[in-house]
Amino acid sequence: MGEKTGWMKANETFRKIITTICGIAVFAIFLIIIIQVFFRYVLKSSMGGAEELPTYVMAVACWLAVPVAAMEDNHINIDLIPNLFKGRARILWSMWGELVEVVTMTFFTKLAFDYYLHMMEGGTVTGGLGIPLWIFYLFIVIGAGLCVLFGLINFITNLRRVIKWQPHS
Repeated sequence: MGEKTGWMKANETFRKIITTICGIAVFAIFLIIIIQVFFRYVLKSSMGGAEELPTYVMAVACWLAVPVAAMEDNHINIDLIPNLFKGRARILWSMWGELVEVVTMTFFTKLAFDYYLHMMEGGTVTGGLGIPLWIFYLFIVIGAGLCVLFGLINFITNLRRVIKWQPHS
């Protein structure tokens, strides 16, 4: 395929950073749960509201991973219909899916952003640790917004392939 472009290097760096953060998050969840089990069953006491922490860490990790899946076009796919097409028609079908993704995720990002602002203004906090909820909603906005960006990039990449007619590599 040749030398990597600046954009390809940036994508790879982004993917490595996000997958590293997600790996650290999963390990942190593991440690938090082990500590919680130790406190609850050995020390016979609670950690004072920290039971909610693994859930929030997992949600943040998931919303950070969404754009990586969009970037690599690794979302769940059903290949029944695309397998009916060959050549340009197959790429056009893929572009249709990317367009649907971009439109729906754009609306979702707007709704998530509005809710993020609402949570920030309201000052709502988590029940156990009192962490402001807007922090977690910000990750939804970031993840959804990056999903839109990478969906557009995939759409444009496929459009260029259709125009130049370069079969899937």
